[in-house]
Amino acid sequence: MSDILTPQEIKEVLHLAQTTYRDALPDRILLGKSDIPLALRSHIARQLSYSTKVRKKYPTFAPLGIFLPEGIAYEQSSSEATAHYKGNRFGSSPFFVDGTGGLGMDFIHLAQTANKAIYLEKIPALVQAASYNIPHLLDYLKGKPKELIIEQKSLLDELERLVLEGMELLYFDPARRSKTGKRTYALADTEPSPLEVCERLRILNYKGRILIKISPMEDLKETLRILPHIAEIHIIQSDQEVKELLLYITSLSCTIDVEETRIVVVHLAQDGSVLGQMVASFAEEKAQEPRFASQLQRYLLIPSAALLKSGLYHFIASYYGALPLHPNSHLYTSEAIPTHFLGKSYEIIGLHSAQSSTLKQLKKIYPEADFSQRNFPLKPIDFYKKTGIKQGNKHRLIGTTLLSGETVIIEIR
Repeated sequence: MSDILTPQEIKEVLHLAQTTYRDALPDRILLGKSDIPLALRSHIARQLSYSTKVRKKYPTFAPLGIFLPEGIAYEQSSSEATAHYKGNRFGSSPFFVDGTGGLGMDFIHLAQTANKAIYLEKIPALVQAASYNIPHLLDYLKGKPKELIIEQKSLLDELERLVLEGMELLYFDPARRSKTGKRTYALADTEPSPLEVCERLRILNYKGRILIKISPMEDLKETLRILPHIAEIHIIQSDQEVKELLLYITSLSCTIDVEETRIVVVHLAQDGSVLGQMVASFAEEKAQEPRFASQLQRYLLIPSAALLKSGLYHFIASYYGALPLHPNSHLYTSEAIPTHFLGKSYEIIGLHSAQSSTLKQLKKIYPEADFSQRNFPLKPIDFYKKTGIKQGNKHRLIGTTLLSGETVIIEIR
């Protein structure tokens, strides 16, 4: 029996998952007695298993019904926020192609303003789900390309045809598993390989744009070295973590020096709007004169994960008018809280040496505290054990090392 459902069966699965069996446990659907047709049970159980995650990841679309097929790489699928950002930042294409369609969230947001949009995907179940999800979600957004095509095909097989037809923007999100099925983060081993796609397009004299989503684990400089056409790298943070890296190529006809590529650090709200951003390059980082704090100022600044991912440590200091405490601490200090700082800022209200004799006395001052550390010899579990301080929220302490090499405990609020 085929596991591919008809549009009517998909509607029935979503209806039952959202109504009759909304509060049921997935295992009860699979193993318990019910009137649910056997062919639909695993599909309903899957919708229920992911229901909480779907509501969080796709707050606008979840109530409308998003069908998740078998084999969906849910964790790699873009969130509504990051998909919305892509649409706003890179959309407005006369001919857009998503070469690895997947669940279709990125396609939906990038295709809204296109004249022609093609969704490509090799896996039949994903294509069937997209055929259901994409049209009705685009209808809700009141934005639909004049020509919408959903095809079960391979991007690599279709490149020549797409170039000849006038493709202007290609987006793809390579699967982070090699051809042998092993988990991988190396670009050359992902499927399809960005290196292979870009080289084929260069040979085909492709004149359009390319947008590639890659793992946030990738090293920026190494990525720029092996793909020398990247105009911009976007580091996207949402929900306090880096969700993805976007490689934006405007032309394959010329190479761009690693130092000159624009690094765009972006923080997103849940709806995909931009809360703040910083733009620089490794050339600008290199031009900064390294300066460090000789003493703590009024505030302690902790850069976000996206800022730290950029590697632009001295530019961060200059941009926000702050001084780093130490080359390896990635903590900054300033007399005022910088406007639109991408990270957390705290007022410094106490400073203690981290010598053994001092640590043993800290319990008298802080019987209970929340402790974290950056470039500090003691991990939190060891700190609590050595000081006798109980873990709690009455005080906030952070252990670090100053430029002089002195280890200290800073109280912040």
